[in-house]
Amino acid sequence: MSHGYLPPLLLLLMVTLVRAGGSRPPAPGDEDDNCTGTFPAVPNTIRLLDTRSYTDLGRTLFLASRWNDSGVPCALVLHACTTTTEEAVLRTQPIRFGGVAPEAVEITIEIEFSFNDSSPGCVGSLQFFTDTSTAPDMAIMPPITCGDTSPQTRYFPVSNLGGTDPFFLILRALANMDAAFCVDVTRFRVHVQQCVEDENEQASYGEGLSGQTVTGVCVANSEVSAGSSLNATCGRDGLYDFGSAGGCECVAGYQPDGDECQACLANTFKPSPGNDNCMPCPANSTAASTGSVECACVPNYVRSNSGDVTTACDVCAMGSFRDGASCVTCPAGSSTTTLDAAECDCDGDSTTSGGSRTTTGDPCGGSDCSSGFFFINGRCEPCPYQSDTSGTGATECVCNSGYVDGTATTTTTGCTVCAGDFYQSGTAGGGEPICSACPTNSQRDIALPAADGCPCNSGFDRADRGDLSLGCIVCAEDFYQTGTAGGGEALCSACPANSERDIALPASDGCPCITGFGRTDETDLSLGCIVQYGFTSQELTVAESASDVLTVELGASIAQTVTITVQEDSPIGVAVVPSTLTFMPGNPIMQTITITVDDDDVALEPDVSFSLSLQTSGAILGGGRFGTVQVTVTDDDDTVTVGFISS
Repeated sequence: MSHGYLPPLLLLLMVTLVRAGGSRPPAPGDEDDNCTGTFPAVPNTIRLLDTRSYTDLGRTLFLASRWNDSGVPCALVLHACTTTTEEAVLRTQPIRFGGVAPEAVEITIEIEFSFNDSSPGCVGSLQFFTDTSTAPDMAIMPPITCGDTSPQTRYFPVSNLGGTDPFFLILRALANMDAAFCVDVTRFRVHVQQCVEDENEQASYGEGLSGQTVTGVCVANSEVSAGSSLNATCGRDGLYDFGSAGGCECVAGYQPDGDECQACLANTFKPSPGNDNCMPCPANSTAASTGSVECACVPNYVRSNSGDVTTACDVCAMGSFRDGASCVTCPAGSSTTTLDAAECDCDGDSTTSGGSRTTTGDPCGGSDCSSGFFFINGRCEPCPYQSDTSGTGATECVCNSGYVDGTATTTTTGCTVCAGDFYQSGTAGGGEPICSACPTNSQRDIALPAADGCPCNSGFDRADRGDLSLGCIVCAEDFYQTGTAGGGEALCSACPANSERDIALPASDGCPCITGFGRTDETDLSLGCIVQYGFTSQELTVAESASDVLTVELGASIAQTVTITVQEDSPIGVAVVPSTLTFMPGNPIMQTITITVDDDDVALEPDVSFSLSLQTSGAILGGGRFGTVQVTVTDDDDTVTVGFISS
């Protein structure tokens, strides 16, 4: 229906929108306690429009003459009368929700009125429409007729407005049947209902608006219950409808306290999530801290049903025995191998009469310790690493062969050092040494590192020096093989005097003499080597009326004076000088002999030959050079070469 041009009345109402929990300026009329109305006060609302007095309403009227203000203080009394099919139209000021109300929210409209309808059948009506830029003249509720006598409340979602902001409300008073129709509007209110923060089943919900769905958040120490969505709807009454939202449940170790979750107190527990209360610890168990999910059994007790922490610790643990209603620790040197034992058995290292101990029995141990165990700290303990006992009742153990404890042969802590003449051939699982006896012809002082093996005895060596497990069965350098032992290993002796042997030379060939020395019998390898001496020349030619020399040389310096005699059978006319040579320590080791031949003016036919030899006493000199020389004397015309004879 067209209304034509509706001239605006320039009267505007400024509305402040606030959320619950904050503050807002009072709506018009709220500050005056004398202003009353049928509508009850509605807390926690965002008020969009409240026409409590005439001046609150910025409006445009159609058939303005039909609307009259009663002028009553603190009351809006708009009186309209129409006849026939006329309608009196009231259009509100712009109503803005400015993002406060999302499309899922609904708006509440309340109107207070009264009718004076003289038409037959009471056919006059009061109608509501909205007017937006996208949806003009849209009816938002059924007409109110004269048969309606009480204040009316209507709800419609913001989505019906097409999301347009602002919008206008249009109120039409319409008569019918050519009869007079009058209506008095005494109050008009538009608002959005709020839901304040709330909690339900350990879930916390923030503020919401009517028609809006809000998702809750689990409070501290809680988690979402199975099948719960935590989605609650804000109702028209300002209260959340939790419906099927479900809720949260306290985690294990926590119980409900109102809408919070508090830790279980000491000596109480809760083994699983839920909103059940914490339980006291079962018998013979305790929980020292708060927030426990189970209680620990006290010493000497265990649960017969170990998988159910809600059951009592009702049986004696291994290492204890039942004494009436209590569980008692086994005495020293005894234990149990079953739960809830009636008595304790002496440990396997004891030989106590009867083999058991009860509450009144003496501790196992002492003289009862069997072989391989020793008594310490009130009980029998097995002998530690590489030690043993020779009988029962020991208070310490004896180190096994090849092992010592430091330097001691007895121990209570373990024999972890290789003894003398033993070396470390490996390492045990706990890092202790594995000791082996020194191989053939080797030995080790205990002060030497065991990991370095056993040094070979003097005169012996290993075929592979890197293999410490090998026996020393070859002769060392400067030693030679004098025989063979029963096991095939060499018998070695030191090289005799003035001889030496490189390790690479066969030990059975003996030790070669050093330079300048020799043996008097080269086949006897046990002989030492003495200084050699002899002539240095290999040949000598001497003519008549001439002379020449022969040189005698020692192989090395000497430590004492020696004399060498020249043995000769020279013919008449030949002189050999000197006949004796004396060598002294520190003097030259070479001396000469001069041979002179006279000229007798007689031709010598044939040439004459004779020999020279050297001789000494004592054992410090030996032959080996040119010990004998044959000399030939020629005449004036003939020259003969002297040959030599090697000694």
